[in-house]
Amino acid sequence: MYFSSASGAFAMVYEVDMNVTAPTEIYFNPEVWYPNGYKLTISHPKKGNQMLGTWMTSPMAHYLNLNFFDIFDYNKEPC
Repeated sequence: MYFSSASGAFAMVYEVDMNVTAPTEIYFNPEVWYPNGYKLTISHPKKGNQMLGTWMTSPMAHYLNLNFFDIFDYNKEPC
């Protein structure tokens, strides 16, 4: 995981596990770090291309949840 307090850049890599039933939850503070908005990309860390069938939801302020359309496509893959 990486976070730059100078630029607000954030990056993380983790392995998808379909046995985990809770969503992947990311806390962030848009008012402090991203007052002009932010760009979010979910991609393959080694291939660099965007992961299809993924999306983010914001169930409550300051939280993002990572979701998969078909988690079987990414099980045991780095994200």
